[in-house]
Amino acid sequence: MDQHMDLLPRRLIFGNPERAVVRISHDVTRIAFLAPVDGVLNLSVAPIERIEDARAVTNATDRNLGPWIVWMHDNRHVLFFRDRAGDENWCAWAINLESGDARALTPQTGVTCAVQQLSRDHPSELLIKHNGRDKRHLDLYRVSVDTAESNLIERNEEGFTGYFTDWQFRVLFAVRVRDRPERGGDYAGCRNGFWPEASAAACSGWSIPRAIRSAGYGSTGGTGPGGRDEVAGHGRTGRG
Repeated sequence: MDQHMDLLPRRLIFGNPERAVVRISHDVTRIAFLAPVDGVLNLSVAPIERIEDARAVTNATDRNLGPWIVWMHDNRHVLFFRDRAGDENWCAWAINLESGDARALTPQTGVTCAVQQLSRDHPSELLIKHNGRDKRHLDLYRVSVDTAESNLIERNEEGFTGYFTDWQFRVLFAVRVRDRPERGGDYAGCRNGFWPEASAAACSGWSIPRAIRSAGYGSTGGTGPGGRDEVAGHGRTGRG
């Protein structure tokens, strides 16, 4: 090995990138990405045809934002995620790009979360799951990004690991991984049909359809807080 060979600076390998996690708004007019501000990755937004006019819309100074960005279908709100001191208990935040106001959508300490579903039919609402009630399980909530109002729609008492939902925020199926993952998982359906939007106690119980009783582990996919493919609502069914 050449002893005079220059070594790569550590910052090139371990430092923050100039831009990361690039996401385009649903109306294809703006672009959001993470970029460093005083060495800390913050959320920046720019007109899609003038990236050089990007401006930071968050001001985190202690730790980088989490590596997920989600545009709401109203094209006014962007979701970003923060933890505390590296505990990886992610809190979902929504920032209004018109007013600059940022709201926490989930509890800020000791709770982790994930985006379940976005909807074109409800552009300023989404489904988020988090373990604020019971640290063992993720409950499902319908949340408004305008007000941060959160309503429980599925209380996870069965130990389900994920849900299939639709654009009307109805729970179609729940998923539970077996005690031995190599044996797959069970897909459970609500016995009395779709889960009503307004009630968290209307399902009379869960049944397991025989035709899809066993599915390979990971069939619903494992994702970070930003949801499947970062935006669960791009498909007709949200899974997570």
